Amino acid sequence: MKIVDRHIGMAAIFGILIAWLLLTGLDALYAFISELDDVGDGDYSTGDALTFVLLTLPRRLYELFPTSALLGALMGVGSLAATSELVAYRAAGISRMRIAGAAVGFSALLLVPVVWMGEYLAPAGEIRAQALRVSERTAELGVARRSGLWVRDGDRVINARRPLITAVEQETVELADVNIFEFEDGELKFTAHAEMAERLGDEWVLRNVWRTTMDRKGVSTEFHPELSVPALIEQEALRAAVTRPQQLSLRELIPYRAYLLANGLDARQYDAALWEKVVYPLTALVMVFAGMPFVFGLIRSGGLGQRLFIGMALGISFFIINKAFGRVGQVYDIPPAFAALLPTLLLAFGSVAMIRRSG
Repeated sequence: MKIVDRHIGMAAIFGILIAWLLLTGLDALYAFISELDDVGDGDYSTGDALTFVLLTLPRRLYELFPTSALLGALMGVGSLAATSELVAYRAAGISRMRIAGAAVGFSALLLVPVVWMGEYLAPAGEIRAQALRVSERTAELGVARRSGLWVRDGDRVINARRPLITAVEQETVELADVNIFEFEDGELKFTAHAEMAERLGDEWVLRNVWRTTMDRKGVSTEFHPELSVPALIEQEALRAAVTRPQQLSLRELIPYRAYLLANGLDARQYDAALWEKVVYPLTALVMVFAGMPFVFGLIRSGGLGQRLFIGMALGISFFIINKAFGRVGQVYDIPPAFAALLPTLLLAFGSVAMIRRSG
């Protein structure tokens, strides 16, 4: 039985790897073609576009793994059905659930490097890609992994160590842990540190501000509960420079979420992203399991190509529904754990029912 399990599991792994590379390659090619539309903005070149796509490859690999798991398992284990090997296993008394379990169990081996990639390589690559794209397209914005977002706004330089995406209905950017440096005729006029900075109309509204002024009389520091300064940078430019919650690691999401909750801010996007990360391994394994009913259908009726198409449609549909349900959960304040788990659990129960009916 262990030999049979290994044979089924290796077929699933081989199929997943092929599907994973193909899907990621197509996605990267499409992304590169899309980036070419921005070539010529500032100093952004074709080489920069290619570098941007290469830096985002870990994130693309991570995001596409669950869909690749469904298609690859269907393709790999389905090839055993096409050569009548599964017929022999079934005739030897091996149950459908045992075959499906072998595919899922061996596919779990791939999850260790995939989850590691999503936690370390993908966020780091995303920050570097974002920094490259922003710095080459505009001289007013910069992104650094450790010091956060840098904005040149007229005669001011603004550094936000925690740029935050807030509001679900209309995405906006708020800045937390903000340092401001204002110059006049090349000389530093004043510095300020604010807990929060919110863009309202044509102004930055700073809250809990310690402002230090430097003039001929010396240096003076004063506290302002609220302070407004004119804003020149558009929200659209800021949104393009801020890393989305879904692209952060768990290590980054947890303190971001805690900061938002402690300050009474909207943390729904970060809650959703956090639970999506937590549920991710289960979702990937359920996707492998979801391909198995189509495999057992091959034993009776054949038609690998047709069932691959159906499996692909299922994988894409689940990806869209899962994302849409997460969005609906944020809008209607559905508990994020429930919103993240429900589509996966429904797919799992539906797959069990289909496997039992397939024989």
